[in-house]
Amino acid sequence: DAALERCEWLDAAQKAAVAAAAEEARLEAAEAVPALRTLLSREGPDAQLSTLLLSDKRQLLAESRGGTLALRFGHNTSTVVQLLPELSPHVRACLFVGDRLVALNDQAVASEGELLDLLEPLPDGTPLRLTLYQPAVVAAARRCAGETIHTALWV
Repeated sequence: DAALERCEWLDAAQKAAVAAAAEEARLEAAEAVPALRTLLSREGPDAQLSTLLLSDKRQLLAESRGGTLALRFGHNTSTVVQLLPELSPHVRACLFVGDRLVALNDQAVASEGELLDLLEPLPDGTPLRLTLYQPAVVAAARRCAGETIHTALWV
């Protein structure tokens, strides 16, 4: 919520709409994605999940590398291990090494291959909703005892 409040380019109504959409997306994803339900059951009902809304799938791609992903995942996992220089600067500001991609548009993602399979049929210009488990955000949230932090970013 604090990050959203610092978005100077959004007015109060737009900020409220983004916050409402993020909460709705979190609830929908929790119901629709088994992997997310598992994560929530393990981390508890207050698991700090982030929603990253992208205006175009190309923000995740490295055009100079033939349109491959501009981020790398661990072997057979959806944990980010590298952010390539070609990654959109706005997306780079929102992702961290160690983040786990849980879902893309409410469809479970368990590996880089699964993410590519979901992205491939989507035309350029397709907006995306990434559901992430971000340990760095969780660690920061734990320092804010008694507060619930919901992160939603539109880049």
